Amino acid sequence: MHKRLLSVWVLILIVVLSPINTPEMKSFSLESQSFDTSGRDSDYCEQYDDDPQGCANDPLCESEDDDDEHECEDVDEEDDDEDDDDDEDYCEQYDDNPQGCANDPRCESDEDDGEHECDDNEDYQGGNNNGNGNSGGGSSGSDYDGDGEDDELDSDDDNDGYEDQEDAFPYNENEHEDTDGDGIGDNADNDDDGDNVSDSEDAFPKDSSEQYNSDNDGIGNNADPDDDNDGVPDEDDAFPLDASEYLDTDGDGLGNNADVDDDNDGYIDSEDAFPLDPSENADHDGDGIGDNADADDDNDGIPDDEDSQTDDVEIIYDNDGDGISDENDPDDDNDGVDDTLDAFPFDPQEQYNFDGDSKGDNSDIDDDNDGVVDLLDVFQFNASEWLDNDGDGIGNNADTDDDNDGIPDIDDAFPYNSTYTSDLDNDGLPDAIDLDIDGDGFKNSEDDFPEDSSEWKDTDGDGVGNNRDGDDDGDGVIDILDTRPLDSGGTIIQPGIQNSDSADSEESGVITISIQDILILLAISSAVTITFLWRARKKESSKAQEKEA
Repeated sequence: MHKRLLSVWVLILIVVLSPINTPEMKSFSLESQSFDTSGRDSDYCEQYDDDPQGCANDPLCESEDDDDEHECEDVDEEDDDEDDDDDEDYCEQYDDNPQGCANDPRCESDEDDGEHECDDNEDYQGGNNNGNGNSGGGSSGSDYDGDGEDDELDSDDDNDGYEDQEDAFPYNENEHEDTDGDGIGDNADNDDDGDNVSDSEDAFPKDSSEQYNSDNDGIGNNADPDDDNDGVPDEDDAFPLDASEYLDTDGDGLGNNADVDDDNDGYIDSEDAFPLDPSENADHDGDGIGDNADADDDNDGIPDDEDSQTDDVEIIYDNDGDGISDENDPDDDNDGVDDTLDAFPFDPQEQYNFDGDSKGDNSDIDDDNDGVVDLLDVFQFNASEWLDNDGDGIGNNADTDDDNDGIPDIDDAFPYNSTYTSDLDNDGLPDAIDLDIDGDGFKNSEDDFPEDSSEWKDTDGDGVGNNRDGDDDGDGVIDILDTRPLDSGGTIIQPGIQNSDSADSEESGVITISIQDILILLAISSAVTITFLWRARKKESSKAQEKEA
């Protein structure tokens, strides 16, 4: 009995595992199929005479204009080969320009032995930013700006208004100039001339030899012989960047206009009869000769060495010459500011000293002493601030949105540029002009998940990337069991493999059984076998008990 059941079970397995054929049965593989064009009608391409785009998209055809009428002709393979030879070195122009290579869709960057190379993009099909081919009536079949003119004939391929021969980025409509040649267009570059001074602070953003123009005369400080335009050449000017100063008689670093003691003799200029002569300070008799040199200080006719009263001349000091002695004058320099409020009561040119550095605000080139000269300091009386990038009246240090684009600086990849805000892959290139924003090596136009660096392809379009999808082609057969996991309609028909197209299977006369079907049959047969064996064993046990009884 057991042997017969075992034989039945084995027979079932043989039937299950054997292909079942009808008289018309035959096997085939889609891999063996090829397109035979030998019998193609010689007028095949004429179907596209009124469809230039269809002609451009058919690799067997090419567009031609004959008597101002569009015709679609058979491809001349020899001409194609010749065109390929002409273009094979096209991308080598970008070997030393990685950014230019990245901006040209015909090319792709490659690293070989540690050196950058720019090779042809094998996936490039021509056409515009969407990757759709457009012959434009030309010979190359590419029309980057989609203006209907082939790139080889188009003098402005990106249609940005700049001729290609003058355009540093002929395939980037957002850029045309690269002043410093760093591969970043001037529109995106914060330092166009590469002099390490940002454009916002550079008086000459496109001239690497100049950065500042202190007197705003249009001539940079490096070339200007008089930077502060005070009429004194820089070589003779003790303060070449300060129009209010040019002399420093005593060499103490404080200009004469701001210095209250120009000769540093210990007598303030307002009380010094000789403010520029450190050897003299008084002239009691007013004869123009300092007392130290005058042999008769009081001019009484008696030489000082014989005169016991050389100081008999009464001196009344009146700094501003208003007829009121300094002792009684509330404004000794007559500048309109009371001496009690005047940091420089004897200097009509100065009244205040914000940073308390002994230099009056009028002559001090850095009033708040923050290290930024007043000419470049938006907040010259605030030592904690000096820049206001967006001009909103709030300094950059306190402003949480320096470019006023509505994105907080902490979340803004470009806090000083209101044009751009995001850089998903942190490559320094704004997402708006980045051809691969997630940095996974696949262009946005070719990436099913342009913002996910871990995924780039979704073969079955189910929203789950191939890296995570267990059935990439969505044919119901998991990838590890699918002979063609990326082809839902091209599975090779073999015993144990289910073809997703049942209609094709029926027409071919092939009956296919999936692995799932095999497992089900095995389960059923096993259950039947176990049941028979259990019943037989139970029956034998009953007989044994009857015999014992």
